[in-house]
Amino acid sequence: MRSSLAILVALISSACVWLNNVDTPLPYPAHHHKVVDLDPAMLPTNPSPLEGVYAPNELLRKAHRLFDGVVQSSEHVEVSPGGNLTLMDKYGYVYEAEPAKNVPNAVFPDEWALDLPPLAYVGPGRPLGFHHDAEGRLVFADALKGLMRLDKRSGVLQVLANRVSPDPPSSPDSNQAAAAGSPLTYVNALDISRQDGSIYFSDSQAIPVGLSPEPEPFYDTFRSYLLG
Repeated sequence: MRSSLAILVALISSACVWLNNVDTPLPYPAHHHKVVDLDPAMLPTNPSPLEGVYAPNELLRKAHRLFDGVVQSSEHVEVSPGGNLTLMDKYGYVYEAEPAKNVPNAVFPDEWALDLPPLAYVGPGRPLGFHHDAEGRLVFADALKGLMRLDKRSGVLQVLANRVSPDPPSSPDSNQAAAAGSPLTYVNALDISRQDGSIYFSDSQAIPVGLSPEPEPFYDTFRSYLLG
């Protein structure tokens, strides 16, 4: 019995060594991707102590959820040029909340009061990061549709970019990570230069977002995040 057990353990050990040395595909839905060994030297082994501004505190215990059950999963928030709080939920609706001091009988007069119905709907997709440009238009990163811009006054919605230029920069200093003409599959965050209005944005990975099967469907980033 002991001899058989020893043989079994040896076979399992050999199989583990073999699997560790071959390019074994991952199970579905990650079967087109592979595991890559990470150099331990890249990992922080001596984290900084939690002192000063990093010291533990309980400030967030004083917080409460705004617009709970109405605005769902706004990835980002920003105060608009008009002084309102702008939010975009996971279904593609744009909301604004005005300072509650301007609203009679507000529950939290020192905070924000949500304006309903939503200000706009930008269509199927998953809005993530966003900012207002110098003209007050809402520029947002949509993980499904690409880099978008909404004129909140006219309702005009534009696609600014959804693939890499077919003629990428030829400068030797250019870090062109994606192939010319390739699609942008996971536009995530952005910032806008105050000097010249240039938009800088990230495209997280080549695994696109998928439609969630929930009763009220939305494009979910979780699957792409896990596979990435």
